[in-house]
Amino acid sequence: MTTLNGYGGIATHLIDPEHGCIPWAIEWMIRYKGNVTGSWEIPSNQLNNFQTTYNVYRQTHRAARNTYASVLRAIEANHPGVGFVRDNTYQRNQAMQKFQQIENLIGQGTPCITTIRLLPHHNAHIVPVVEINPNDIAVIWNIPNTGIQQIQRFSKNSLYQMHNAGRGMGFMYLP
Repeated sequence: MTTLNGYGGIATHLIDPEHGCIPWAIEWMIRYKGNVTGSWEIPSNQLNNFQTTYNVYRQTHRAARNTYASVLRAIEANHPGVGFVRDNTYQRNQAMQKFQQIENLIGQGTPCITTIRLLPHHNAHIVPVVEINPNDIAVIWNIPNTGIQQIQRFSKNSLYQMHNAGRGMGFMYLP
């Protein structure tokens, strides 16, 4: 079993569950890296309004969608040189390789987020990956205002099927 050590202490509340999971998950990675390694990509005192500031969908009055690319562009406009890495190299039928890469990264203490789209033609949810074992993958599905992480486990097989069907192919990490 591979676990992202220290993930339990990061309680970043998801402010906009309908449209804000990308800025939430990115903020979670920043806080994780800062708290665990002491290396802050964006100073912690600038994270208070992070999800609101970088929710492109809400900021543009729905003119643009929140995607990895649109949210990263907005962040990089204010914080050039932030070290996020988007990985869209894994095509259909490469789910096993994608999750092996995520497992390698979290084993090294590198926070990762991935896309989970449960149903075709429905919105995706972007979530931090915190554990991978031989049978399943654990993600933080939500952190309500209580600060208690809601961990959701998915069988590897179900996530492989989602990926290979073209639903949830991207992921991102913060080295």
